[in-house]
Amino acid sequence: MAVSVKRKKNILKIEVPLEEPALSKSGKTYVVASSHGVITTSVMYKGQPIVLVLNAFIYQTEDDLSLRAQASMRRMRKEDTNGK
Repeated sequence: MAVSVKRKKNILKIEVPLEEPALSKSGKTYVVASSHGVITTSVMYKGQPIVLVLNAFIYQTEDDLSLRAQASMRRMRKEDTNGK
């Protein structure tokens, strides 16, 4: 993903394209934009390059949580059946 970082006087402008929502590692949110780690930019501040980490997310809806809970219950039932 291309992250664009520019400085205009004392304003840092960061542009990052939005992606299709992807479930976060914690499973609590959907990531819609990310730098996918640390980025050292060419933008300088007091002689130092600005380094950033960017994650933009949305919260899950009740419907999303309900669907995940149903899928989890199905997995647990399947494991119980296979374990007996």
